[in-house]
Amino acid sequence: MIDLKLPSKQELKRYNTLFSVLTKYGFEDVMANDQLKKLIPKSYLKKHPETQKLLSFSKFERIRMVLEELGPTYVKLGQIFSNREDMLPPKLIKELEKLQNNVPSLKDFNVEKTIETELNISISDYFQSVNPQPLAAASLAQVHQAKLLNGDDVVLKIQRPNVDDVIASDIEIMYHIAKTLDKYSPQAKAFQPLSIVSAFEKI
Repeated sequence: MIDLKLPSKQELKRYNTLFSVLTKYGFEDVMANDQLKKLIPKSYLKKHPETQKLLSFSKFERIRMVLEELGPTYVKLGQIFSNREDMLPPKLIKELEKLQNNVPSLKDFNVEKTIETELNISISDYFQSVNPQPLAAASLAQVHQAKLLNGDDVVLKIQRPNVDDVIASDIEIMYHIAKTLDKYSPQAKAFQPLSIVSAFEKI
C-alpha cells in the first residue's frame, strides 16, 4: 500500500533547513540520489551562494559544522557517534568529539524574556542581574550566571526554545531518510539506518 502521509508544517520547515544547510556546506552529492530527491521540494535544491567558500574546509569539518547548524537533535546524534570508533574514521571522530564541549550558543537569544515567559515572573522581582552570555552551551540547553535579589549567585540551565517540537520533527525526517537509504542504498543498509534512528529516538 502506498504511504500518502504528508509532512507536517513543522517537518516541512525542518526539511527546508536540513537541505539548505547540506547545500551550504557542499553536500549536494548527498541529495543527488533519485529516491532522496522525492522527499525534497525542488525549491530546497537551489545552491547556496556560500558553498564554494565552505569547500575550503575538510569533509569531516563540514560534517561537524552541518550538525552544529542543524541544532540540538543533530548535535546530540554527533555526540553519540563520537564514541563509535568501530564505525567511523578517526578524522571524523576527532571532529565529532568537538561537539562534546564546543556546542555553539544560541544567536539572538533573549535570556531574560525566556525566563519571564517560562516562569511567568518579572526578572526584577527575583534577580539583580542575569548574564546574557552563557557559561556553557549543550545540545538541549545552555547555562547562564545570575544574581538573586539577596545577593546569592546562581546558575540557570535554560532549555533551547521549541526543542521538543524540533526534535520530534527531526526524528520523523530521520525515519523517512533511513527508510529510503535502507531500501535503495546497499552500503547504507549495511549500517542498519532504521535501527540507528530507533535507538537514537529512545535516547
